[in-house]
Amino acid sequence: MINFDDNINVCIGLNPIDFRCGLNKLAPLAESLFGKDPKDRHVFVFRNKSRTDIKLILYDRNGFFLGHKRLSKGRLSWWPRSEAECHSLNTSELLKLLVGVDPRGDFHPDWRKLNLDEGQGQHQHQPLA
Repeated sequence: MINFDDNINVCIGLNPIDFRCGLNKLAPLAESLFGKDPKDRHVFVFRNKSRTDIKLILYDRNGFFLGHKRLSKGRLSWWPRSEAECHSLNTSELLKLLVGVDPRGDFHPDWRKLNLDEGQGQHQHQPLA
């Protein structure tokens, strides 16, 4: 399992990429787009044109990790629109993005809030059967 610690910088590609690309093309692309060494403490995140897939690359001190996530339903609800937003995510926000949630705090439209009973004020937990 890959671990994103707080010392990793998240760099997001603004424009979609060709998802046929593997590590041999993505690592040099990340270096040219962001001006950063792919073997430093960075995770580089890219999307496809239709906003249904995410690829990320990360060097974990003994090799590159290439991740590919395809959403099973819907499209990414958020992606940066400016260069400034491409460098502004932290690792917890990246994890939200990877599950299809807007990392700025807005939830995916398919998600529903829990309804609390107004008279009780606290959610009653049901025991597992």
